[in-house]
Amino acid sequence: LYYDYPEWANPAATFVLNSIYDNGTQNMPEDEFKQYEEENNIGVSQCVSTKSLNLVGTSADIDFDKAFKLSKDLLYSPNITEKEVNKAIQDIRDSLGRLKDTSGAVFNNYESKNDRYRISKQEILDGLDTITVEDVKKLHNYIINNSYGSIAMNYSKENNSKEQYVNTFSQLRQVQPFEYKVKNVYKDNLNPVVNTKSTNNSQADILQTYKYKISQTPKEIATLDILNTLLSSSSSIGLFNTLREKEHLAYSVSSDYSHNEDCGYLSCNILTTTDDKNDSEKSYDNVQKSINGFHRQINCLLNSEYTDEDFESAKRKLKAELLNSEGVSSKLGRITGGIHSEFGINRINEIYNEIDNI
Repeated sequence: LYYDYPEWANPAATFVLNSIYDNGTQNMPEDEFKQYEEENNIGVSQCVSTKSLNLVGTSADIDFDKAFKLSKDLLYSPNITEKEVNKAIQDIRDSLGRLKDTSGAVFNNYESKNDRYRISKQEILDGLDTITVEDVKKLHNYIINNSYGSIAMNYSKENNSKEQYVNTFSQLRQVQPFEYKVKNVYKDNLNPVVNTKSTNNSQADILQTYKYKISQTPKEIATLDILNTLLSSSSSIGLFNTLREKEHLAYSVSSDYSHNEDCGYLSCNILTTTDDKNDSEKSYDNVQKSINGFHRQINCLLNSEYTDEDFESAKRKLKAELLNSEGVSSKLGRITGGIHSEFGINRINEIYNEIDNI
């Protein structure tokens, strides 16, 4: 179920609702729920974010009806009670308390100011202080009644029961008419922004992120993937091969790209040692060297200093990743990702077909 995150929602509500979904339903307590799954060899789970509520169920063909009924009960009747909300609050606090202040977390906290679909750690903690059972029920009710949806299913070719499955899914409540449109998330950063968080250790975790407006066309997605592979792991200009293997600057170094609606992100990340405060005679200056290394390798990418062999290798890698989707979750994820786009369920095929044109 895809929905537009309401501005009135408590920032912690999606996290509390997500946690409650792990604890059975109004009609079946957690222990009984898990026992039923185990006895019938089925699995049902849900995940709630600020954009969607995702339900995943797995079963043998013969147990489809059991999995569907359990899923339907979980979808519409999560056990939202005072007891479960309080348990979720404590679990989330404990989980956030164990989170390290990584560079990714620092970036997320900053970016949450520009993107209402991102929620910072502090916003969650503040929300937990005031959240009520009614807040969680209100959000759940809003999602169920104000979302559009899609269903993808992977079933055995030997089982000719497609009509039966479609009829079963029609028992679900009616949703809003399907309408895919990209949300406007991207905002210009006219000047570079530096965010820092000090920790008491001898290792620096540096994340350098570039933001750009994206349209998510198949050719653009394929190009970005190839570009990222060249920057991250190519033998000629890759961050790993250069900063870690040759210059010994890092424990770990890589680049990654992602997108959120119309906003794309390309990030360079490195874990490197810092100067020893007890040894003022020797300076490694690894933080500055790392940042300089990012800029140098990105310029190599811009100047096309990679080899033809690395370029073709990056293309082959993407082809292999697109072809390797036989796992139920990855296959269904790609189908639903296609449905929830302007390119339809053939989106992955279109990305694949663009590779040789780049």
